[in-house]
Amino acid sequence: FNASTEAGYDEGQYKAMNRVWIIRATELEYILPLMYRDQVEVKTWVDDIRRVRSRRCYEFKIGGSEKTAARGYTDWVFLHRESLKPCTIPEELISAFFPDDEPPSSVRRSPFPEPPPAPERVFKFRKKVEWRDIDGMHHLNNAGYLSYAEEAAVELSAAYNWPLTRGLEMGIAFVAQNTRIQYISPAFLGDELDILTWLIEIRPASALRHYDIIRAKDGNLLARIQTRWVYFDLAAGKPRRFPENFRQLLADNIAD
Repeated sequence: FNASTEAGYDEGQYKAMNRVWIIRATELEYILPLMYRDQVEVKTWVDDIRRVRSRRCYEFKIGGSEKTAARGYTDWVFLHRESLKPCTIPEELISAFFPDDEPPSSVRRSPFPEPPPAPERVFKFRKKVEWRDIDGMHHLNNAGYLSYAEEAAVELSAAYNWPLTRGLEMGIAFVAQNTRIQYISPAFLGDELDILTWLIEIRPASALRHYDIIRAKDGNLLARIQTRWVYFDLAAGKPRRFPENFRQLLADNIAD
């Protein structure tokens, strides 16, 4: 928002144009943890502009150092504010973001990875969209999907006899390494959502978990998420191999 405002396009300007930017996809890589009272420097830039969409990149550095805490990008789509149909990004807006040179060549976008067929037991967690999670467009905020998926993962762990308390007693936590999200259709206040989740890949110290977020009343797929979780030794501050019984414990929730 600040970068757009600095280029001359604040919220008021977009309203006057009857246009809005909506997130289509996001990918995040978590590198170092941010702690209470840390100062964070966020660098952001437009990586490319296509006819109706644009990719914006982000880099988070721990203040006063060159240590990168996280990096990622978001693909934004330029829409008519009322019809929510894609609109061509006007030349004057492109020039505002690139006043001194031409925008870079389009970045190749890889499709959201298709998961293997679901396993025998797909864990389902139902969540009702609450008022606190609604954004200015009266949709479920983009960050809300990730929060709901994390909540589903916590509930799944408890259902498989691996509650958070057990991990903490062992000095172990599941830490997100990276996340990829594809937004397909909006959710609204009061919608009941089914978060379906299963593991699609297991490595010695990490596992990739897939989530489908579906509106319960009509079965529409609203978003898909894949997050790699690392089995992390809190005292040592590094990953640890899964215990021998981990795969056996979650066997019916693992895709072939």
